[in-house]
Amino acid sequence: MKAATGSQEGSDYFYIDKKNSALHLAPLGAEVAQQHLDQLIQWYVNAMQSKESLMFFPESSLSYVEALHKKEDELYALGKAMSVWKQKNKSYGYPGEGEDLWNTISWVDENPLATQAFHDNSHTFWANWMDIVTKKVLEG
Repeated sequence: MKAATGSQEGSDYFYIDKKNSALHLAPLGAEVAQQHLDQLIQWYVNAMQSKESLMFFPESSLSYVEALHKKEDELYALGKAMSVWKQKNKSYGYPGEGEDLWNTISWVDENPLATQAFHDNSHTFWANWMDIVTKKVLEG
């Protein structure tokens, strides 16, 4: 928790994603970290009260936010999110979020990525992501 709240000044965090990229995450200030934690707790508390609060899909929403940041084109970003939602990526050996059993059951005959809740939840969750991450593709 110390690192998440920024109390360890100068700390570095690294993460290797599924696309063989190293992500360097800069530390957050205590106030920003507290805001993110408060938002996550609020989502948890509200999760069973409305279907809209469940419209968060980590892979698809990250792809959406990254694409929107890159081109500032809503249709392009939604297309990127849809490709992640529907992907059947054999090289990674896992289905897209849209093929997940619980998502299939929850969103029968619906496109949750086309809802305002998906857009809002994506922006809220990943709000500071583009500011704190530096991405580098690993060689070899």
